[in-house]
Amino acid sequence: MRIPGWGFVALLLCISSVHAEEQAPTADPKAAAATPSWAPGPILEESTEPPPGRVASRDVGVALTLPESWRGEDVSWRALDPEETLALSELAQAALVVEFKDKRGAAQPLVTIYRVKLTPWREAAAKGAAGPGRLTLTSPETGYVVVRSDQSKARGRFGELRADLEDAVGTLALYDAHRETRHLIPRVQSDFAGTLEDGSQVSIKLNPNGQMTLTFGKQPRTLEGLWFQRGVQVVARLTIPKVQTSPRFEAEPELLFHYDGKGLIAIKWDQKVLGPLGVRLEQTP
Repeated sequence: MRIPGWGFVALLLCISSVHAEEQAPTADPKAAAATPSWAPGPILEESTEPPPGRVASRDVGVALTLPESWRGEDVSWRALDPEETLALSELAQAALVVEFKDKRGAAQPLVTIYRVKLTPWREAAAKGAAGPGRLTLTSPETGYVVVRSDQSKARGRFGELRADLEDAVGTLALYDAHRETRHLIPRVQSDFAGTLEDGSQVSIKLNPNGQMTLTFGKQPRTLEGLWFQRGVQVVARLTIPKVQTSPRFEAEPELLFHYDGKGLIAIKWDQKVLGPLGVRLEQTP
């Protein structure tokens, strides 16, 4: 057997190295710049509106997307009240229905979905007493039952809608609070003001470019910093780890606020400088 010379082997290694470098992924500068180096976690993604036809029920515990043909004004969904839910099945804990309303206003259910405890449902199913509907989705302790409308009675507009029922059922998924409510998180506004425990004023200006100013005290001091929104939190950091405005004054840099859509509540700041936590800063015009 002939063994290649060392020169040939070296050439192969060199070619492989060059090829690997060409295939190696390159860093995305935009992705790297998305999160400040000081940030204690990821920045909130931009809020996005839910997709068209989205149905999400926290009570039932499921979400689905209606097919395009179901997105007209004659199709809507609603949660069933407790009496309607129990009338559906004695095992049902919560339910929703997607229904069609004809020109006279009469409602016809297209699909009904209800939540049950999984063990009692399976015990009833073993006795042939479960129903109506078919167990379609499960979690460790919970089942979700789908009741399809009667296809044999589907006529006209209702028949057209009934033909797309499986497209709707095919999107059924467990309710994900983060996904379904992300677009509801309010975007933080710019100016807030409140009163510290000693009676002095405190204000924060949050600029769209990520810069912020904090002004406080009976003899007002102004400090600068950086900020971003993460969910219902406003995370901020004074620009320098130990911000000094005079030889006698310094402040810890980390700031954290809860945002409720109307104001900020102090969760973390330097209490030696700003006083006790829990101060509320109202949004100002």
